[in-house]
Amino acid sequence: MKLRKLTKSIKFIFLTITLLFAINVETQAKDTSVDLTKPVLIRPFGDSITYGFGFTDWGYCPVYSIEQFICMPPNQAVGGYRVWMTEFAITNKAFVFATEGYQSGGSNTQQWITNTQTHDGYPGWRNDQLIKIANYPSFADITLVHSGTNDIIQGKSPNNAAIDLFKVVNSLLTNNPKTQIFLAKIIRISPVATTQLPNYDTLSANIRDYNQLIDKFWINTVPSLRARITLVDMHPILGLPQDYFDYVHPSALGYMKISCTWINAIKNQNINPSDPCNGIETENIKSKILPTEEDIKKMKPTNDELEKVLNGKYQFK
Repeated sequence: MKLRKLTKSIKFIFLTITLLFAINVETQAKDTSVDLTKPVLIRPFGDSITYGFGFTDWGYCPVYSIEQFICMPPNQAVGGYRVWMTEFAITNKAFVFATEGYQSGGSNTQQWITNTQTHDGYPGWRNDQLIKIANYPSFADITLVHSGTNDIIQGKSPNNAAIDLFKVVNSLLTNNPKTQIFLAKIIRISPVATTQLPNYDTLSANIRDYNQLIDKFWINTVPSLRARITLVDMHPILGLPQDYFDYVHPSALGYMKISCTWINAIKNQNINPSDPCNGIETENIKSKILPTEEDIKKMKPTNDELEKVLNGKYQFK
C-alpha cells in the first residue's frame, strides 16, 4: 500500500516537473524580441520585390554561386525598399543595422558606404527555388521575407506555394537558430494588370488565398518556432495603381511604404495600412533618392522583359 502511494507521489512530482519545464521552455521561446539598442544584422530575403525591381538599374554582372547575372555597380536611384530602410535608419535614428545576403545587385552608393548593400532578392524565383538560398549559412538577427508572387503568376496553386514558403521559413529558422523572421503576406497586383493579364481576377484571388494560407500555416507551426515568426500584412498598404511601377512591382514611393511597414513591424509598433509611414520623416529623404524621369526610363523594362522576369525565363547578362 505504501509502495503504491509512493509510486503515485513520484509520478505526481515527475508530471509537475515536466509541466514546469514545458512552461519554462515555452516562456523562453516567446522571448524573441530583438534588442534594437545595439546594431542588428538584417537579411532581406525574397524575389524581385526584395531586389527592388522597378526601382533599380538592373542587370549586368555575374554572381556565380546563384547562377544569375544580377549584380551591378552602385548607382543612386536604386534599391527598392532596402535603400529607404537605409536612409530612414540614418535620418530617423530608428535603429542601426547592416545587411546580410549572397548578392548585392540593385544597391546604391549609400548602401555600400553603410554596409547595407547585401541581400537575397532574386527576380523571377519561386519559393521552391529559394529553398536553396535559405539553406545557406546565416547570422542575421532579423530576416525579412516577402515571397510568393512568382509562384502565383507562374501557375502554382496557393496551397503549394504556401507549403514551399514554409519550407523556406523552416530552413531559415533551422540554419540560423537566433534569427527572428518577419514574414509578409504579399502585396496585391495592380489593376493595371487587367489590360495585360487575362487572368487578373484569378491571380488576385489566388494572392488573397495564399495570404490566408500563410495565417493558417503560421498558426499550425509548433509554438517554439511560431514565436520566432512575426506576420506582417503587406497586402493592403500600396495604393492602387499609383504606388506601382508596373502591374506587379511597386514604384519608388510604393517601396517607401514597404520600408516603413517593415520598420514599424521590427519596432513592434502599430501599422496603419492607409498611412504606413505615419511618424517616420520622409520628405527630406525623398529629395535625396527619388528617381528622375530619365532614371525611370533607364529602369523600365520592356513588356517582353517583364514577362520573362515574372516567369523566371529572363537571362541576365
